[in-house]
Amino acid sequence: MFAVLFGVIFLLERHNSKEYLGRAIVVDGDSILLNGKQFRLSGIDAPELDQPCKLGGKDWSCGRASKRALSKRLQNQNISCVSSSVDKYDRHLAVCGTNNGEVNSWMVSNGWAVDYGGYGREEAIAREKRVGIWQGEFGIPEKWRRLKTDRSSDFN
Repeated sequence: MFAVLFGVIFLLERHNSKEYLGRAIVVDGDSILLNGKQFRLSGIDAPELDQPCKLGGKDWSCGRASKRALSKRLQNQNISCVSSSVDKYDRHLAVCGTNNGEVNSWMVSNGWAVDYGGYGREEAIAREKRVGIWQGEFGIPEKWRRLKTDRSSDFN
């Protein structure tokens, strides 16, 4: 019974997914614009642009570093993004890739984003190698956003 159900879900997801091709404009470490549409790299979460991290006891802009890493990865390349849904911000949730491989996986395995569902092995590799944000101290992006929101509501 479950095998049949999963097969139907798989076919529906494949049927409802759409592929987008082109050159991307990087918004931040997990978001891009492609052909005028907003995309969120699914399964990953990168530090926010204004999120500080610590490296050698000093603040550094890990969110901006994550954006630069993604920009460099996509520089002068066509990208393919496959999306089957949109998030609450109307961004396409997508797995994207170039001729050099899957971008979502690359961001996590190189330490520029954390696992947000499906990239646990890649995160373990980055953590072990102490690359990207794992070379210092940082707050998990989702928790950092929540704390920032809670603090700003204290002033309202």
